[in-house]
Amino acid sequence: MRIDQATAIPEGAMFCVPLVEGAGYAYGYVALARGGWGYLYDVYDRIGADDTPPDGIEDAGLAVRNLLGSGGEFLAATYNPRPWRLLDRQVRAIAPLGPALFQVGSKVLDMRDGQPVTDATIDLKSLPYKEYPTDDEHSYLITARLLGCEYRFNDAGTGYELLR
Repeated sequence: MRIDQATAIPEGAMFCVPLVEGAGYAYGYVALARGGWGYLYDVYDRIGADDTPPDGIEDAGLAVRNLLGSGGEFLAATYNPRPWRLLDRQVRAIAPLGPALFQVGSKVLDMRDGQPVTDATIDLKSLPYKEYPTDDEHSYLITARLLGCEYRFNDAGTGYELLR
């Protein structure tokens, strides 16, 4: 399924992520969709050979939970050469959301209802900012998580690399 920036992606929509360096495909779904704010993605802890989810994918654990994205991950661009693909299926059930907090400037908001959260015990460094990557950083993050390695922006400043 092709999308553009005006396409709203529904909650529960499944997608595949072409992993970097030809490592296969990951599969996930939209856990939360909030117009104007973005999406929270969950990604299964399983790698497949092509863009068709393997049997039993929805029974696999989750490798990535509540990844904040903009929908731009599905758009091909110079710095996103392997866009994610929406699949023509929905998940049976969305995992219960954990804390869906993110930062906008110095404020912490709950993505579920848009309300400010004031809790001094929140580790601000652990929260995503409402600044979405305009490149393939999320693909590198997911690939690294599934392969059990790290990733970083390379020393040449030309893009990301896996650290194996």
